[in-house]
Amino acid sequence: MKHCKHLTVAGGAGSDTLTYYTAGTVAALPAATITGVETINMVSTGAATIDVSNVVGVTSLGITTVGDANIDSSGNVTTVTVKGAQTVAIDDGATTDIITTVVFDSLLDAAGTADLATATSTALTSLTLKDTTLTDAGDDVVSTATGAITVNVSNTTLGAAGGDLLVSAATSVTLNTTDITKNVVITL
Repeated sequence: MKHCKHLTVAGGAGSDTLTYYTAGTVAALPAATITGVETINMVSTGAATIDVSNVVGVTSLGITTVGDANIDSSGNVTTVTVKGAQTVAIDDGATTDIITTVVFDSLLDAAGTADLATATSTALTSLTLKDTTLTDAGDDVVSTATGAITVNVSNTTLGAAGGDLLVSAATSVTLNTTDITKNVVITL
C-alpha cells in the first residue's frame, strides 16, 4: 500500500470483513474510502490505532497487537475485540454511545501500568476479560457504562492485590468468573 494515493474498499451484499496487517507501530489505517464493510480487523506487530469515525456501516472492530491499542469508533460500531495489547483505549465516537460489547483477550499488563484497558461507552452492557494476567493493584479495567453491565472474567490471573474492574457509573453489575486466581474487586 506504500504506492497507493487513495484506496477504495466497497463491500457487497451480506456481511463483509476487511483484515489489515501491519508491521511496527501504525498511526492509523491508511487513507481509504471504506463502505459496506461490517467488520474491520487490524493485526499489528507494534502499537496501533484504528480510527473508523468516518467509516459508514462498520459494526464490529477487532485489533490484535503486542503494543498499545487505540480505537476510535463510528456511530455504527457495537462490538470491539482487542487481543494482546499492552494498554487499550476505546472511545465510542458516536453522538450517542452505542458500543455494547467489549472483549479484552490476552492483554499484556506491564507492572506499574495504571488503567490497562479503558472502554469509554455509556451504552456498554457486556465486558469480557479473558486469558490475561494483571500484575499490579489499581483500576486495571475501566468502563464508563451507565446502565446494567455483565462482566465476564475467565482464565485470568490477578496480581498479589487482586485486579480491579472500575464500573463506577453502572447501575448494577453481574459478575461471571471461570478459572481465576486471587480476588476480583468491582468498584461501583
